Amino acid sequence: MRVRILFGLIGLIGLTAFAPAPFMKMNRRRDRDDGDVLGRLQGTWTMTSKVRMGPNGNLMKYLPSQKLQIDKDAWQFVYDGLKGGGPKGGPKGFGRGPLYKIEIEEGQPRRFRVVRTTTRRDYMVGIVGFEGDTCKMLYKLASSRPEDEPMPTRFDDIPEGWYLMTLKREK
Repeated sequence: MRVRILFGLIGLIGLTAFAPAPFMKMNRRRDRDDGDVLGRLQGTWTMTSKVRMGPNGNLMKYLPSQKLQIDKDAWQFVYDGLKGGGPKGGPKGFGRGPLYKIEIEEGQPRRFRVVRTTTRRDYMVGIVGFEGDTCKMLYKLASSRPEDEPMPTRFDDIPEGWYLMTLKREK
């Protein structure tokens, strides 16, 4: 009897020893922070909304007539003239804004800086986050930001003078 149990136990162990390991579940959430923010920003983005917090808590809405193209570390707005013309009332049709450089900084949430390529000075600073194919950027023009002003940590609380831009990735 003991011999049968022993052979049965050895057979069971032998069968499971060569069984394939179970597959690990991959984290398929696209809104996770995987460290490659610049890589996730690559491509063309359509602006779906843009707001600015004004004085006394007045939220100013802007007409989203821009697209944003990011290629490596190059940042450039693209204007659709059919929705309001190019920069500074330029000609109707497709136009491009100045070329900037984007830099991603460590921190949670991730910080970014958009730098003028001509003067090497900051143009805008802020935080960036993702929810699937949607990107949110909370930023302020660097020329109007005092150096001692703290960087926001959330997208749902827009400080005075800051812009919140929501972008949708183009397919």
